[in-house]
Amino acid sequence: MMLRVKPGTKNTPQLILLDHGLHKTLVPELRANYAGLWKSLVFANVDGIESYSLKLGAGEDYTLFASVMTMRPWRKVVDKSHDHLQFSIEQEDVDEIQDYAAASLREVAELLRRLPRVILLLLNTNDCLRAVDNALVCEYSSTNQ
Repeated sequence: MMLRVKPGTKNTPQLILLDHGLHKTLVPELRANYAGLWKSLVFANVDGIESYSLKLGAGEDYTLFASVMTMRPWRKVVDKSHDHLQFSIEQEDVDEIQDYAAASLREVAELLRRLPRVILLLLNTNDCLRAVDNALVCEYSSTNQ
């Protein structure tokens, strides 16, 4: 992946994605459940988060799964404010996530072991997109639109 100025323009960014060869066609049910989970995450719908997490293979660990999906502490995942999932570098959040990860390492490892492999690919893709978005914190970043 690389970022460059789009040819023929002065400062229009162009993101070049390289094919990593890890493509998977999602079955419609999985795609609908994944979309439903993200909709529930965006609207802080705890019942939806629990229901879709179960359908996606996370079992009863929906709070942990939601935190892994969003890289946010559970208290922020269920916060009803409009920007509750926006990436921030508040030291309090970083400390909370690090402490939770350290204390829950075994549970996270077990959750990842249980998840279907296609969900792990989606998590990896989600993390890559989050990293790109974070690296492009500028007027073109989706966090600033």
